[in-house]
Amino acid sequence: MLQTTIRKCIETVRILLLGGHPKGFATPFSPETLSGKRLRGFVSGLHFQDVHFDDLWFDKLSEDGGRISSQMEAFLKCRVQEGFVILALGKRVQCALKNHTKLAFIALPHPATRRRTDLNKLKKGLKELSGV
Repeated sequence: MLQTTIRKCIETVRILLLGGHPKGFATPFSPETLSGKRLRGFVSGLHFQDVHFDDLWFDKLSEDGGRISSQMEAFLKCRVQEGFVILALGKRVQCALKNHTKLAFIALPHPATRRRTDLNKLKKGLKELSGV
């Protein structure tokens, strides 16, 4: 009974994986990129009710400026109200959210990292959040 209750609670977790800007593909964290392949692979075996991928900025110029548009901030606030947990992937995204919004988020390494320790932190963070 307790295991079933815990599983039901875990399966209600909704996550929004937030990266920088699109890298030439229409889909955030496109499966055609290293980041997308890794991230989608990590998430695929975990128990989340809902998984969304998005970019904080529309292009590299916006990312280099570091500011978050009012439309994006409103979108993120709406997602939080819908019950999503924001996972900020990478230092740039984390710094921008910290400095320009009051939104709560979980900071995890970006999936394109070359450091094995960061990849392990990313996997561990996703697993812990999913309850696996």
